[in-house]
Amino acid sequence: TLPLMDYYGVVITPSPVPSFTSTPEAVVNCIYILEPSDSLSGIADKFGIGGNNFNKIPCDNSSAGCDLSDPAKIRSGWSVVIPGVNVSICTQNGGQPQ
Repeated sequence: TLPLMDYYGVVITPSPVPSFTSTPEAVVNCIYILEPSDSLSGIADKFGIGGNNFNKIPCDNSSAGCDLSDPAKIRSGWSVVIPGVNVSICTQNGGQPQ
């Protein structure tokens, strides 16, 4: 094969393509404390589990009085567990990886 040349006839030597090896990010349960403007579907969206999956978010065992049976009556200060979240998503959104 002929060498690759630019417009001026200079031989172009392609650079090797760098190889990237990445380690998959850890998936954790994320502890999150509800804020006044939160909704369960909004939290599910924010943490990447999908708004329709809000029913998969339970109360954290340490959160006294927490009752998510009626999503319209959630209270700020309650601690919930968002399951199966990447560590970076958890921490970027104010959660604590467990």
